[in-house]
Amino acid sequence: MQEKEYNLPSLPNIIDPDEYLPTKRNVKIQIAFAPTTRVPIGSPNSKGYEEVKQVLNRIAQIRNVDIAWIEGISYIENLAIKRDSHILIDDVVTGNWHRTTLEGACFGCAVLNRVRKVPFVFTTHQTLEERLLWLIDNPYVLKDFQERTRLWVLQEWHAMDLIKPYIEAYEGMLK
Repeated sequence: MQEKEYNLPSLPNIIDPDEYLPTKRNVKIQIAFAPTTRVPIGSPNSKGYEEVKQVLNRIAQIRNVDIAWIEGISYIENLAIKRDSHILIDDVVTGNWHRTTLEGACFGCAVLNRVRKVPFVFTTHQTLEERLLWLIDNPYVLKDFQERTRLWVLQEWHAMDLIKPYIEAYEGMLK
């Protein structure tokens, strides 16, 4: 978001996938959403709170799934819900992605986001219901995205590799 919205250089979020391990999930699909803000669409930090809520309510009425709304709970509870979820909705409005997306990837969730980046499921708030139904109704596709996200974070976003720019930045400040 810093680069996209404010044209500010940033360092990558560091997350250690070895500390955020997936667990064996229940058969019943769980969809998680961590809105972080209730600001309406149009704001640069909107996650489409009301729009996503409406879609999730409809999905819960027509499919046998659990909906996990991650709001107003401790970070430990937040992580437990993500770890047990099959699908994680992050930012389907602006396409910003950061810690929530990375946590979902570490836990092997299919991560829905409005960013055209492997391994995420490109989704807008307008296509959210269609994408969720597609994943729910196609368990092999869902499993493929879950495996891809975990593999991606291990190969492309591992803390041991990403720490190098931080070290260079601090060494530069010290000089």
